[in-house]
Amino acid sequence: CLVKSGKSTGIFSKKLFREIEYLAIYKLISYRTVDMIVTKIIKESTIEFSAICIGFFNKYLTFNGRATRSEFWWFCLFSTLMSWTASTVGEVTLGMGLELGSTIASTILQIAFLLPWLAVASRRMHDIDRSGWWILLMFTGIGIIFLIYWWAKKGNFGENTFGSPVLFS
Repeated sequence: CLVKSGKSTGIFSKKLFREIEYLAIYKLISYRTVDMIVTKIIKESTIEFSAICIGFFNKYLTFNGRATRSEFWWFCLFSTLMSWTASTVGEVTLGMGLELGSTIASTILQIAFLLPWLAVASRRMHDIDRSGWWILLMFTGIGIIFLIYWWAKKGNFGENTFGSPVLFS
């Protein structure tokens, strides 16, 4: 049982698991029910790549709200893979030389992804209760270190200045 081992899914605290375990110890619910609850929590809190892609296209230029760590990093992976793909396709189809074809295709895609990337980065900053304007730190050079730390930081559990936490179903 996950409750006995004290593991947490990240979205729900250990306190919640202790309360569920307390109910099981005092026979208010069975351990089988506890396992079902924990399994459901883990299943609902796991964000799949398809849900991220759907969320990305639904919030393409939305700067309001919050974005989870996984939503941000999946988008970064998706845009990087698309850029590499565009670079390869540009090199093969345009055939203007080794560098020029791939550079043109990759640059067009990067321009297309600029505003969506700014939107998801801004929403990610909102998740840790910081203004989206902090992403302008990347232009200072040294500021990228702070941004990477904040993007990797766990978001606020409850409601903050920018709204309720994001939950995927």
